[in-house]
Amino acid sequence: MGELADVFLYTVDDLEEVIEENRRHRQVAADQAESLIEHGVSSWQHERRVRLGGHLIREYRQHGESLRDMTRDQALERLARGEDPAAVVERLAHQLANRLMHQPTQSIRDAASVEEHALLAAAPRLLLPAKAAFETPPAAKRRQKDNSPA
Repeated sequence: MGELADVFLYTVDDLEEVIEENRRHRQVAADQAESLIEHGVSSWQHERRVRLGGHLIREYRQHGESLRDMTRDQALERLARGEDPAAVVERLAHQLANRLMHQPTQSIRDAASVEEHALLAAAPRLLLPAKAAFETPPAAKRRQKDNSPA
């Protein structure tokens, strides 16, 4: 049969090879599908974490804006009563800073008292600016240098 034209003769070994090749293709497709699923789940989890962070950010910003508005309104009332503008601005700055720092300060104290090390370790990253923000501005450095004894 194998010598006839237009006739293909397949042995059991040939069929096993075709079956094995199909298995390999299906395994590659399954691996690709699994990879796509893992990527999709990872993307979904990342997006979920970002949304949770966004909610917290919105609440924190609303809190800060509420404190700002309350402090500003009090300062405007003092100005309307004729108080010294410089004193009003100084008090506004002092009150706003205290109001913004009160809750984080209290949370740090509470965390320290019960040894919440994870919260204490995260606090500097959340509350303190990068080191560059603490650097003295160049103009102030020049004034310091000009006023320093030689």
